[in-house]
Amino acid sequence: MQQKRPRNVYCSPGERDAILKAAAVAGKSVSSFVLDRALDGGDIGRAGGLTEDERAELRDGVGRLAGLVGLPPPGAEGDGGAASPAGEA
Repeated sequence: MQQKRPRNVYCSPGERDAILKAAAVAGKSVSSFVLDRALDGGDIGRAGGLTEDERAELRDGVGRLAGLVGLPPPGAEGDGGAASPAGEA
């Protein structure tokens, strides 16, 4: 295994607090959290770590946009459910 060394990341105190909180929520160390996000997006959630309220707002917005361009909203019957996560229809 390759030897690991400390690295610095410059951020504001507020950004640091947000990173610490997100890592804790994900159940990871800050190093693991940052590496996962930077290298492959991590396994933090398909919507980039959004809260349930933020995901609901995003789904509503996508549905409204689909209506504006004349498409059925994601998850609507007949669209094959391709835009819906597994287990949600």
